[in-house]
Amino acid sequence: MTAPRKRARSGVTLIDVARAAGVSRTAASAALNGTGRVADETADRVRAVARELDYHPNVTAQNLRRERFGAVGVVLPDDVTGLGYYMDFTFGVLEVLKEDALSVVLLPVDGGSSPAARGVDGFIVIDAQDGDEQVRKLFAQGLPVVSGERVDPDLGTPTGIVESDHSAAMVELLDHLAANGARQPVFLSPGSDYAWGRALRDGFEGWCDRHGIRPFVVDVPFGPSATEAEDACRRVLETHPGVDALVCGSDHTAAVAILVAAELGRTIGADLLLASCVDSAVVQLATPPVTALDLDAREFGSHCARLFVELLGEEQIRSTPVIEISPTKLRIRASTAGTRAHAGRNR
Repeated sequence: MTAPRKRARSGVTLIDVARAAGVSRTAASAALNGTGRVADETADRVRAVARELDYHPNVTAQNLRRERFGAVGVVLPDDVTGLGYYMDFTFGVLEVLKEDALSVVLLPVDGGSSPAARGVDGFIVIDAQDGDEQVRKLFAQGLPVVSGERVDPDLGTPTGIVESDHSAAMVELLDHLAANGARQPVFLSPGSDYAWGRALRDGFEGWCDRHGIRPFVVDVPFGPSATEAEDACRRVLETHPGVDALVCGSDHTAAVAILVAAELGRTIGADLLLASCVDSAVVQLATPPVTALDLDAREFGSHCARLFVELLGEEQIRSTPVIEISPTKLRIRASTAGTRAHAGRNR
């Protein structure tokens, strides 16, 4: 006897799924779209039945009924070419939105003025820079906006915010450096034009104040040229030979710091500890591998997308943003071994 064949994709309707799962059409719709109040057990059963029947919703018809385009505009910061963090973030967004049959439109630098911005159901913005007029135009459209990290209040109010506790992460990193012998850390800051950069600086300065250390902060662009990163590292190490730890706002600055330190006769992981506020292959494959704060860009993007889908399903756009926290993790590597090397490093 041959096994029964699944029904053809085009022949399965939402009513078929509801009947097979033993629920109403409304409950089946809520379970599959993540809207309404459906018990987790019921939602799991409906989704399992939908997979078994190979049910695929008519996305075009759904969008017409809801007066939607079925697309989401993703807005990345200006000048992020070559930064793996934002590529991973975007892939995380794509992974979630494709499950909800939503297309992704990557908006250009002038995204707020782009015709493409008028053909989407809302926006996911990551690391919006203070005073960005293009982002301001996006908010002015009155569509749902989920922001990865906080946004300058003058630009608008997001519908949802996904953020990491960068200040607490910085404190955890500095505690680790101090435990391994650091007494004069320097923060090569990505600047204060971004909320996460301000949070890192606040964490650094607060930690220094509590430990009776004068905060030493040098601004370096988040996406620095090799020359900018090299000049900053060299200036700090040559002018202040007592510095025993560099905390770099970007992974690229950390990679350059290794080269500069070697030229100046400093040994990373011994008399000079080194850490990055961004984890990536750049610091993981460096010699020595660099301790970093892992923001998990891919999961961060997925988190933003999940929140966007949830908020898109609501009847009205919220006036007060939903705020959710995305965790960070300290990845300890050889660059911060110092005087008290950890036996079990998390690589």
